[in-house]
Amino acid sequence: MKLISTTVKNCLKDHRLSTTDERTKQAFQALEHLLHDLYSKPLTKKLAIRAQREYKVVKSIQHILHQRSDIVIRRTDKSKVFYIGKAADFGRKAEGYMLK
Repeated sequence: MKLISTTVKNCLKDHRLSTTDERTKQAFQALEHLLHDLYSKPLTKKLAIRAQREYKVVKSIQHILHQRSDIVIRRTDKSKVFYIGKAADFGRKAEGYMLK
């Protein structure tokens, strides 16, 4: 939480905005209080199960990527979809796309 507060303060300083006036201090106290409440609130059972499942998926993908250097994972253009495939295939498709 301190990292977020410090980041925001540094951003304000970079834009030459005051971080010491009373309104700013109150805003940072409210931000820290809100973040504390959000971080200390327990997850629902459904969300905790989903988080566990997502964690396992990420770990399994990381394991596969570490084992096989010929596999790449890339984000496709204009969407939030990931492409997972062989590096050679990806290079060939990229070249074909660039030639169009």
